Amino acid sequence: MWQSRISLMRLQYEALTRSVWLLYAAPDVVVEKIAYSARICCGEAASRLPMLSEMLGAIEGKAPPAATQMLNEFKDVSLKALNSFVHGGIHPLRRQTEGYPLPLLIQVIRNSNGLLTMSGMMLAILSGNPTLAKEMSGIQPTFVDCLPEFLPSGSS
Repeated sequence: MWQSRISLMRLQYEALTRSVWLLYAAPDVVVEKIAYSARICCGEAASRLPMLSEMLGAIEGKAPPAATQMLNEFKDVSLKALNSFVHGGIHPLRRQTEGYPLPLLIQVIRNSNGLLTMSGMMLAILSGNPTLAKEMSGIQPTFVDCLPEFLPSGSS
């Protein structure tokens, strides 16, 4: 049960990163191709999209700095372990034999909450309603106890 939930965080992270890239850094022609492919149910354009590291590099200086920092921190801290869960590496094998320590489960839930919070901010931005974006920006300080701790800018 936990292995599947943890594995899904990688998908959650990659979808969020792709949405930030599409909004702030993707060339208009790529966005148009993706929109067209989605309308005709063809995944050809999507199969030629950049890899995660390339998208993260492209949003640098274009997306809000806090979003870029959070996405990069998540990658640095969590991606190797998530890949291990997705591909049946050492992490799920150890968890199967040793169990899931409570601090790990708490961190998984906090990380998932962080990704969901960032996704909520993307939805607020895409709505075009500045009031929603302002309300979403208050989520992190209000619920700091159930969100991941973020490093001060520049210390990742």
